[in-house]
Amino acid sequence: MNQAEESVPNIYEHRPILLLANSSWYLQHYRSHLISSLKQLRFSVLALCPYDSSSAFLSTLLTHIPWRIKRSNDLSLISLFASTLKLSIFIRAIKPKILHSHTLKVNLITAFVSSIYGIPTVISFAGMGKLSKKKFIYRLIFICILKLINFFSNRQRNTRWSWQLSRNRTYFIFQNPKDMNLYKAIISSPINNSKIIHGSGVPDRYLEHGFNSNLWMKQKESEKEIPTCTFIYCGRLLQSKGIGIFLSLSEILPEHEFEVYGGIDPSSKDSLSSNEIQLLSKKHKNLNFHGETIDPLLNCNFDFPILVLPSSYGEGFPRSIVEAFSVGIPVICSQSASCDVFTKENIYLPLNNTPISYKDSFKELIHQYQEGSITNKIKTCFELTKETFSERKITLETIEIYKQLLENKSSYLLSKDTESLKNWLSQ
Repeated sequence: MNQAEESVPNIYEHRPILLLANSSWYLQHYRSHLISSLKQLRFSVLALCPYDSSSAFLSTLLTHIPWRIKRSNDLSLISLFASTLKLSIFIRAIKPKILHSHTLKVNLITAFVSSIYGIPTVISFAGMGKLSKKKFIYRLIFICILKLINFFSNRQRNTRWSWQLSRNRTYFIFQNPKDMNLYKAIISSPINNSKIIHGSGVPDRYLEHGFNSNLWMKQKESEKEIPTCTFIYCGRLLQSKGIGIFLSLSEILPEHEFEVYGGIDPSSKDSLSSNEIQLLSKKHKNLNFHGETIDPLLNCNFDFPILVLPSSYGEGFPRSIVEAFSVGIPVICSQSASCDVFTKENIYLPLNNTPISYKDSFKELIHQYQEGSITNKIKTCFELTKETFSERKITLETIEIYKQLLENKSSYLLSKDTESLKNWLSQ
């Protein structure tokens, strides 16, 4: 090794890890623990995502670089090109050692740009989204997106004008087996690096809270009366997320209370509007809208709470389910939202996604309460969450993937800069 080579610093060591998403809210809500853990390990971490109501808090955790990418323009080629060009410029300037992208559109853009620069990349599928549930031309677009993600993820540039296969440069994270199997079926080929990691995990504050704060665990012997229950909805107020079914359920069960936690989504035509919320609040006396609230399940103070997830959206891993488990709240959940992870052993599954089926599941829940078997179910769900779905466990699994990718230091962009620095020092 000559003197110039000895003088060249390790260009990988101080390069940042770049997290990408289609909202600041997503990274703040689901990646705060990962960000804090990486910083404790002395990794430099940056975020590239749009500016929204969560950006101020996100900026207290790390350096946030605003990136204009809108969910409302998912099928706009002009928007896609503009976002891709901006990301390419950002990457060229930042020179990150790892990219970690989330959500479908961001994954597509990241896969393409990372192949140009040969940067190790983690592609996280936080569910397949609404597009995966549509038919005809939309289904074809969805299939093309997955195939393009796979194509670029397995290739990288090795010189200015040549490319090569690089099947170990990208690691795929799926939040449930259903999404992984769907991806494999569409691309029709095996995936070298992939793993199921169940969402972002339950924060310690939930697990430390315990599950004895409500009355489900404290029923009297031979309890025959049906208690007044509080049904809880957590999520964006979208029809595809099941807000319509939840509202219908409030009409057919007027003797019970219904609490809605979550905000409208101006970028989606699927969302309730502010005017609709006002009208619904006046019409239904047992229905309350609270807007976006921090830790609603942790801070709720109801005697008999029930979480309801009537979603038909392409969910990844609804964290609200395991948050409910950790504080002793029973869950009635659609087959879609169960993500092939949860079964009747730990949730109540309606036969179909109709209000009547949810009412039948509620009757089943009450029956188990009256016979006393619900206590074992709640305890089992808590232990399952503690052992399998803790935030700490999820974070450690993600960091191990980063370390595995960092063993392969073959980034075209960073190698080119190292060579330029070496040539400059040798002069």
